[in-house]
Amino acid sequence: MLEESHKTSRKIRMQLLAIIFDRGSIKNVSEILRGNHVHFHFVCMAEGTASSEILNVLGLSSVDKAVAICVESESVICKLMPVLTEKAGLKKAGHGIAFTIPLSGISNSVVQILDTRLDESDAEKENKEEPMSTAANYDLILSVVNKGYCDEVVSAAKISGATGGTVLLARKIGLNEDTKFLGISIQDEKEIVAILCARTVKQEIMKSISHACGLRSPAGGWVFSLPVDKVAGLNI
Repeated sequence: MLEESHKTSRKIRMQLLAIIFDRGSIKNVSEILRGNHVHFHFVCMAEGTASSEILNVLGLSSVDKAVAICVESESVICKLMPVLTEKAGLKKAGHGIAFTIPLSGISNSVVQILDTRLDESDAEKENKEEPMSTAANYDLILSVVNKGYCDEVVSAAKISGATGGTVLLARKIGLNEDTKFLGISIQDEKEIVAILCARTVKQEIMKSISHACGLRSPAGGWVFSLPVDKVAGLNI
Protein backbone atom coordinates (compact mmCIF):
# COMPACT_ATOMS: atom_id res chain seq x y z
CA MET A 1 0.00 0.00 0.00
CA LEU A 2 2.82 2.36 0.86
CA GLU A 3 4.59 1.42 -2.35
CA GLU A 4 1.49 2.19 -4.40
CA SER A 5 1.08 5.54 -2.64
CA HIS A 6 4.68 6.45 -3.40
CA LYS A 7 4.23 5.47 -7.04
CA THR A 8 1.23 7.72 -7.59
CA SER A 9 2.85 10.64 -5.77
CA ARG A 10 5.46 11.13 -8.50
CA LYS A 11 5.33 14.63 -9.82
CA ILE A 12 3.93 14.52 -13.35
CA ARG A 13 3.90 17.76 -15.31
CA MET A 14 0.50 18.10 -16.93
CA GLN A 15 -0.39 20.22 -19.95
CA LEU A 16 -3.43 21.19 -21.97
CA LEU A 17 -2.94 20.47 -25.67
CA ALA A 18 -5.17 22.39 -28.11
CA ILE A 19 -5.35 21.44 -31.79
CA ILE A 20 -7.20 23.69 -34.26
CA PHE A 21 -7.90 22.10 -37.64
CA ASP A 22 -10.37 21.84 -40.53
CA ARG A 23 -13.62 20.16 -39.52
CA GLY A 24 -13.19 17.55 -42.24
CA SER A 25 -10.15 16.19 -40.41
CA ILE A 26 -11.96 15.30 -37.17
CA LYS A 27 -11.79 11.55 -37.82
CA ASN A 28 -8.08 11.68 -38.70
CA VAL A 29 -7.12 13.75 -35.64
CA SER A 30 -9.27 11.59 -33.34
CA GLU A 31 -7.59 8.45 -34.66
CA ILE A 32 -4.15 9.97 -34.08
CA LEU A 33 -5.07 10.78 -30.47
CA ARG A 34 -6.58 7.38 -29.79
CA GLY A 35 -3.64 5.65 -31.46
CA ASN A 36 -1.30 7.46 -29.08
CA HIS A 37 -3.43 6.53 -26.05
CA VAL A 38 -4.55 10.05 -25.21
CA HIS A 39 -7.27 9.27 -22.66
CA PHE A 40 -8.73 12.72 -22.02
CA HIS A 41 -9.57 14.54 -25.24
CA PHE A 42 -12.67 16.39 -26.41
CA VAL A 43 -13.64 17.99 -29.71
CA CYS A 44 -15.76 21.12 -30.15
CA MET A 45 -16.85 23.00 -33.25
CA ALA A 46 -15.48 26.42 -34.17
CA GLU A 47 -17.82 28.41 -36.37
CA GLY A 48 -15.91 31.12 -38.22
CA THR A 49 -17.73 34.11 -39.67
CA ALA A 50 -14.70 35.87 -41.12
CA SER A 51 -14.61 37.03 -44.73
CA SER A 52 -12.42 35.32 -47.34
CA GLU A 53 -9.99 38.23 -47.05
CA ILE A 54 -9.63 37.61 -43.32
CA LEU A 55 -9.20 33.88 -43.94
CA ASN A 56 -6.27 34.67 -46.22
CA VAL A 57 -4.72 36.78 -43.48
CA LEU A 58 -5.07 33.93 -41.00
CA GLY A 59 -3.74 31.32 -43.42
CA LEU A 60 -6.88 29.21 -43.03
CA SER A 61 -8.15 26.94 -45.77
CA SER A 62 -11.72 26.79 -44.49
CA VAL A 63 -14.05 28.77 -42.22
CA ASP A 64 -15.37 25.55 -40.61
CA LYS A 65 -12.98 24.53 -37.84
CA ALA A 66 -12.81 22.05 -34.99
CA VAL A 67 -10.84 22.33 -31.77
CA ALA A 68 -9.52 19.29 -29.92
CA ILE A 69 -8.78 19.83 -26.24
CA CYS A 70 -6.52 17.26 -24.58
CA VAL A 71 -5.10 16.83 -21.08
CA GLU A 72 -1.90 14.81 -20.93
CA SER A 73 1.50 14.47 -19.30
CA GLU A 74 4.30 16.51 -20.81
CA SER A 75 6.27 13.40 -21.76
CA VAL A 76 3.35 12.01 -23.81
CA ILE A 77 2.74 15.38 -25.49
CA CYS A 78 6.42 15.69 -26.44
CA LYS A 79 6.10 12.37 -28.30
CA LEU A 80 2.72 13.31 -29.75
CA MET A 81 3.62 16.70 -31.26
CA PRO A 82 5.89 15.32 -34.05
CA VAL A 83 3.21 12.72 -34.89
CA LEU A 84 0.54 15.41 -35.16
CA THR A 85 2.81 17.59 -37.27
CA GLU A 86 3.36 14.74 -39.73
CA LYS A 87 0.05 12.84 -39.80
CA ALA A 88 -2.33 15.79 -39.31
CA GLY A 89 -0.50 17.80 -41.98
CA LEU A 90 0.45 20.68 -39.69
CA LYS A 91 3.57 21.23 -41.79
CA LYS A 92 1.36 22.66 -44.54
CA ALA A 93 0.20 26.25 -44.22
CA GLY A 94 -3.48 26.54 -43.28
CA HIS A 95 -3.89 22.90 -42.22
CA GLY A 96 -4.01 23.65 -38.51
CA ILE A 97 -1.97 24.45 -35.45
CA ALA A 98 -1.28 22.77 -32.12
CA PHE A 99 -0.03 24.32 -28.91
CA THR A 100 0.26 23.51 -25.22
CA ILE A 101 -0.52 25.43 -22.04
CA PRO A 102 0.85 24.33 -18.64
CA LEU A 103 -1.74 23.36 -16.02
CA SER A 104 -1.51 24.63 -12.45
CA GLY A 105 -3.78 21.92 -11.05
CA ILE A 106 -5.71 18.77 -11.96
CA SER A 107 -7.84 16.09 -10.27
CA ASN A 108 -5.84 13.43 -8.44
CA SER A 109 -7.90 10.69 -10.09
CA VAL A 110 -6.81 11.88 -13.55
CA VAL A 111 -3.16 11.90 -12.51
CA GLN A 112 -3.49 8.37 -11.13
CA ILE A 113 -4.94 7.09 -14.41
CA LEU A 114 -2.12 8.67 -16.40
CA ASP A 115 0.45 7.55 -13.82
CA THR A 116 -0.29 3.88 -14.42
CA ARG A 117 0.94 4.23 -18.02
CA LEU A 118 4.30 5.69 -17.06
CA ASP A 119 7.16 3.46 -16.00
CA GLU A 120 10.07 4.84 -13.99
CA SER A 121 12.14 5.61 -17.08
CA ASP A 122 9.35 7.77 -18.49
CA ALA A 123 9.03 9.63 -15.20
CA GLU A 124 12.77 10.24 -15.03
CA LYS A 125 12.81 11.47 -18.64
CA GLU A 126 9.90 13.81 -17.93
CA ASN A 127 11.56 15.33 -14.86
CA LYS A 128 14.83 15.87 -16.75
CA GLU A 129 13.33 16.94 -20.05
CA GLU A 130 14.71 20.16 -21.50
CA PRO A 131 12.19 22.74 -22.69
CA MET A 132 11.58 22.83 -26.44
CA SER A 133 12.94 25.79 -28.36
CA THR A 134 9.43 27.24 -28.57
CA ALA A 135 9.01 27.35 -24.78
CA ALA A 136 8.10 30.80 -23.45
CA ASN A 137 8.22 32.30 -26.95
CA TYR A 138 4.47 32.32 -27.66
CA ASP A 139 1.22 33.44 -26.09
CA LEU A 140 -2.44 32.69 -26.75
CA ILE A 141 -4.54 35.85 -26.93
CA LEU A 142 -8.27 35.39 -26.30
CA SER A 143 -10.64 38.21 -27.23
CA VAL A 144 -14.30 37.98 -26.19
CA VAL A 145 -16.53 40.27 -28.27
CA ASN A 146 -20.19 40.66 -29.16
CA LYS A 147 -21.37 38.47 -32.01
CA GLY A 148 -20.55 39.93 -35.42
CA TYR A 149 -17.32 41.71 -34.44
CA CYS A 150 -14.71 39.01 -35.02
CA ASP A 151 -13.59 40.63 -38.30
CA GLU A 152 -12.84 43.86 -36.45
CA VAL A 153 -10.73 41.95 -33.90
CA VAL A 154 -8.74 40.15 -36.60
CA SER A 155 -8.23 43.35 -38.60
CA ALA A 156 -6.90 45.15 -35.52
CA ALA A 157 -4.65 42.19 -34.67
CA LYS A 158 -3.29 42.06 -38.22
CA ILE A 159 -2.07 45.65 -37.97
CA SER A 160 0.11 44.68 -35.02
CA GLY A 161 1.56 41.51 -36.54
CA ALA A 162 -0.90 38.67 -35.90
CA THR A 163 -0.74 35.81 -38.41
CA GLY A 164 -2.97 33.09 -36.95
CA GLY A 165 -6.33 32.75 -35.28
CA THR A 166 -9.74 31.12 -35.12
CA VAL A 167 -13.24 32.02 -33.95
CA LEU A 168 -15.51 30.16 -31.55
CA LEU A 169 -19.12 31.01 -30.78
CA ALA A 170 -20.09 31.37 -27.13
CA ARG A 171 -23.00 32.48 -24.99
CA LYS A 172 -22.95 34.41 -21.73
CA ILE A 173 -24.46 32.48 -18.84
CA GLY A 174 -25.54 34.38 -15.75
CA LEU A 175 -28.35 36.12 -13.93
CA ASN A 176 -30.64 38.41 -15.90
CA GLU A 177 -29.68 41.40 -13.77
CA ASP A 178 -26.07 40.93 -14.84
CA THR A 179 -26.82 42.06 -18.41
CA LYS A 180 -25.42 45.45 -17.42
CA PHE A 181 -22.13 46.00 -15.61
CA LEU A 182 -20.87 49.46 -14.67
CA GLY A 183 -23.49 50.86 -17.04
CA ILE A 184 -22.22 48.75 -19.97
CA SER A 185 -24.69 46.46 -21.75
CA ILE A 186 -23.51 42.85 -21.90
CA GLN A 187 -24.91 40.87 -24.85
CA ASP A 188 -25.62 37.15 -24.47
CA GLU A 189 -24.11 35.94 -27.77
CA LYS A 190 -20.34 36.22 -27.99
CA GLU A 191 -17.49 35.37 -30.31
CA ILE A 192 -14.14 34.27 -28.90
CA VAL A 193 -11.21 35.04 -31.18
CA ALA A 194 -8.15 32.95 -30.34
CA ILE A 195 -4.86 34.27 -31.71
CA LEU A 196 -1.55 32.47 -31.26
CA CYS A 197 1.33 34.90 -31.55
CA ALA A 198 4.99 35.48 -30.80
CA ARG A 199 5.50 36.95 -27.34
CA THR A 200 7.43 39.87 -28.84
CA VAL A 201 4.25 41.22 -30.48
CA LYS A 202 1.71 40.20 -27.84
CA GLN A 203 1.42 43.56 -26.10
CA GLU A 204 0.99 45.49 -29.35
CA ILE A 205 -1.69 43.08 -30.57
CA MET A 206 -3.60 43.30 -27.30
CA LYS A 207 -3.40 47.11 -27.27
CA SER A 208 -4.63 47.26 -30.87
CA ILE A 209 -7.58 44.96 -30.14
CA SER A 210 -8.48 46.84 -26.95
CA HIS A 211 -8.39 50.17 -28.79
CA ALA A 212 -10.58 48.99 -31.67
CA CYS A 213 -12.91 46.58 -29.84
CA GLY A 214 -12.78 47.53 -26.15
CA LEU A 215 -15.47 47.10 -23.53
CA ARG A 216 -17.03 50.53 -24.19
CA SER A 217 -17.03 50.09 -27.97
CA PRO A 218 -19.93 48.46 -29.90
CA ALA A 219 -17.87 45.23 -29.87
CA GLY A 220 -17.99 45.23 -26.06
CA GLY A 221 -14.76 43.26 -26.03
CA TRP A 222 -12.19 42.29 -23.47
CA VAL A 223 -8.89 40.54 -24.05
CA PHE A 224 -6.46 38.42 -22.06
CA SER A 225 -3.52 36.14 -22.77
CA LEU A 226 -2.12 32.77 -21.64
CA PRO A 227 1.47 31.50 -21.85
CA VAL A 228 2.13 28.75 -24.41
CA ASP A 229 4.83 26.09 -24.08
CA LYS A 230 5.05 24.24 -27.38
CA VAL A 231 3.82 25.10 -30.87
CA ALA A 232 3.38 23.18 -34.12
CA GLY A 233 1.97 24.35 -37.43
CA LEU A 234 2.64 28.06 -36.94
CA ASN A 235 5.14 29.90 -39.10
CA ILE A 236 5.84 33.34 -37.68
